[in-house]
Amino acid sequence: MKSLNRILAVSVLTLVLVFSFTFVALAANGENNQNFEDTTHDITEKGFTRFDGTGRYDTMKKIVEEECLYPSSPDGKPCVLARGDDYPDALAATAFAGLFDGAIVLTPSDAATLPDKTIEALQKISPSDIWVPGGAIASHLIQQAIDITGATYHSPMAGSGRTATSLKIYQTGKTESFTHNWADTAILANSLGYADALSASPLAYKMHYPVFLTDSYHNLSSDIKNAIQTGGFNKAIILGGTSAVSESAEADLIDVVGQENVTRLGGAGRIATSAIVADYCVKQGALDYTHLCVARGDDFPDALSMGPLCGKAGSALMLSYTDSDFSNVLSQVQNNYKNMQACYIAGGTSSISDRVFNQLEETISMPEHCPYICFTADVDGGSTVKFMNDYTDTL
Repeated sequence: MKSLNRILAVSVLTLVLVFSFTFVALAANGENNQNFEDTTHDITEKGFTRFDGTGRYDTMKKIVEEECLYPSSPDGKPCVLARGDDYPDALAATAFAGLFDGAIVLTPSDAATLPDKTIEALQKISPSDIWVPGGAIASHLIQQAIDITGATYHSPMAGSGRTATSLKIYQTGKTESFTHNWADTAILANSLGYADALSASPLAYKMHYPVFLTDSYHNLSSDIKNAIQTGGFNKAIILGGTSAVSESAEADLIDVVGQENVTRLGGAGRIATSAIVADYCVKQGALDYTHLCVARGDDFPDALSMGPLCGKAGSALMLSYTDSDFSNVLSQVQNNYKNMQACYIAGGTSSISDRVFNQLEETISMPEHCPYICFTADVDGGSTVKFMNDYTDTL
């Protein structure tokens, strides 16, 4: 019986190999092109790109340079100059930058001079205008940016706190004349954390959904509730669970746009929430996985810089820890790898490890010419056959 099993195992595997290699050969030689399309996922074709700067400002510069390759290049357009040493003011600024297809350029809030990489990024895009979220960036740094670019400077979009600043950013986008206008959907995120808002930043950028910030304990501020009520919004997205955005704030949104028009996207932690947000964006048709974007989830600068790039690419941004808990990212890749054409990784190995990078690379680059079976075989000890749909059988 064992001998028969071995014979059967070898026979099955041989047939599969013959079929697979024949399939690949036909595609490679261009035969029967009307029936077979060569869609092998090649690393080069996939365009794996790691923005491995020597720090947050170098990484930002590399990301901005990539943005300039898109038809909606930020070159010659307004830009957002945001602080790179803290996150609240910039969380709502990604959506704002999307109103004019602009870039976000990071700078320290208080230094003797702009970092070289910030200067290089500004020189690369040569912005027509500079918008500053919040009031924390030192005036001499702003002046240096103006002197370098010759851009028109606008007064900082600052409120009496992070929540009020998000409202000010929205109001500025509403009153100024930009390429795009705010859409009919508002996003509500926790002002005391960055991960959830950053996960939704490509959506906010591309779809022009303003981001309003709130804390995790109270109702919406009366000013923000009034802005949503009078701003023509008929839908709202809440990022995070009730520990991030309170039930009372959700009730305020329901009061304005109706319960059926409020969607809460939250999981058991920032990485899980990131996967849920990405999946929602793709299912809604707002984003896709064509250019998967991955950034570190336990620090903000790289993901903050990635928001506009992902928005331009129309692709989801997923958060991962440096070298652990990337199962949500890998799961999405395994489910969608056939549609992926490129992968952007923000930061060097201290942000996203080589182990995570290599695992993503191997998964996205799986060949499609052998769609039925991947196997390991030990004829003497029994042969295990693993199908691509995760069905496994032992012969």
